[in-house]
Amino acid sequence: MSKKKAKGQGAGKPRKYPTVEELQTAINSYFSKNRAKPTISGLALHLGFADRQSIYDQMKIDDEYSCSIRSAITKIESIIEKMCLRAAPTQGVIFWLKSHSNARAGRGMWCDKQDIDVTTGGEKIQQTQIIVNSASAAKALKDAVTELGQ
Repeated sequence: MSKKKAKGQGAGKPRKYPTVEELQTAINSYFSKNRAKPTISGLALHLGFADRQSIYDQMKIDDEYSCSIRSAITKIESIIEKMCLRAAPTQGVIFWLKSHSNARAGRGMWCDKQDIDVTTGGEKIQQTQIIVNSASAAKALKDAVTELGQ
């Protein structure tokens, strides 16, 4: 690989890693020290960032940097997915599907929440207003409502 500087460098704050190769070397160093249980937060700290969001922000700056960081994040996801499947296969699969179906498919294919409308068939319920002018009519209405509730 060539030691190309990233696009857009020259204005603003300098990069933590002037070349993609230096970034990749730091990423490789993280994985060699954290083979068993790597995390995205751990990678961020190892690379000298303040938090996970900084990694995502760094990915937006340049395609070359983005590729290295996305590959590292995908490797972490793969390791964690395998851990979930080994430790508790059924729960691991359920957790993974719930956590990732929205991000990948753009919709919630797997979730615990169900919205079921059994009364209106999706139609908006019309609000009814009842005005009672006499005490005897009010008592009759109250009695009718009480009777319906039983």
